[in-house]
Amino acid sequence: MAQFTQLNLQAKTEPKTLDAARHKGLKSSRTIITIGSLMLASTIGIFLLGANGCSKGTSKPAVADSGNQNLQNSSPQVPAISVSLPTAPVASRPAAPKKIGKKRPSTVTYTDKTYGVSFRYPRKYSLKTGDKLDAKSSVAMNFVQPGGIALATVEMPGNSYPGTDFSSALFNLSVHKSLSADQCTHFAFPKSEHPDSEPGSPSQVKVGETEFNQVEDFGPMKSADAKYYHVFENGACYEFAMAVGTSGDKVDDQSKPVDRNEVFGKLEKILVTVKVKPMAEPQVAAGPTVQSTEAPAVK
Repeated sequence: MAQFTQLNLQAKTEPKTLDAARHKGLKSSRTIITIGSLMLASTIGIFLLGANGCSKGTSKPAVADSGNQNLQNSSPQVPAISVSLPTAPVASRPAAPKKIGKKRPSTVTYTDKTYGVSFRYPRKYSLKTGDKLDAKSSVAMNFVQPGGIALATVEMPGNSYPGTDFSSALFNLSVHKSLSADQCTHFAFPKSEHPDSEPGSPSQVKVGETEFNQVEDFGPMKSADAKYYHVFENGACYEFAMAVGTSGDKVDDQSKPVDRNEVFGKLEKILVTVKVKPMAEPQVAAGPTVQSTEAPAVK
């Protein structure tokens, strides 16, 4: 009986033990499920919090922009002021200067520093001074006493008047240092060379800035004409002579007489430029000089 009782007890005890074990296993399973659910919920919550934080972070600039926009809209509109700054001038490259050929002056100036006399003559005329002077290319002097000194002779080109009997035209400068002022007003005509000449009476004329005593001489057969001008300066008598030469009897049928007044007019343009510079005392002979000048042309 006792054995049966023990078996019965064991039989009763085993179900209880099995139930307890089942209950314990279910409890453990519930615990695991609960913990897993909690962990899953925690994970989802963390994810949601993170997503919410990111969305809030990105929305802040939008709010700031909206605030700035509101501030800009609410602030008064200030008109824009345009300020023009001075612009620095652009350095332009200077143009290369054009090469201009230097034009030679049409006249030449003759100067004798010893006697302080000068005049201008056309460049196309020829000048002779010093040893180049000769009786054939000079006008005979017309001082009342011998002793004159020939300084220079200007000769017009022989082809200046084609188709006429023109042969030469001369402008001569001489000086006499031994004559007085009164003697300088007189003229001695070369009657031996021109016996038929009838000189006119001397007269006073002003040519340019100088007053001269002047006389004209007419040669025979109209072979030459001459005009003489005297002026007394620096203790000496200056003589300026002009002469026109023609071919005389050698004129052919195709040539006509040259207009002497026209020729003398050109020579007188040289006389207009004459200047006699006052000198305090005689200077040592330095010789004449010739230089170009920009003076008006003398034709």
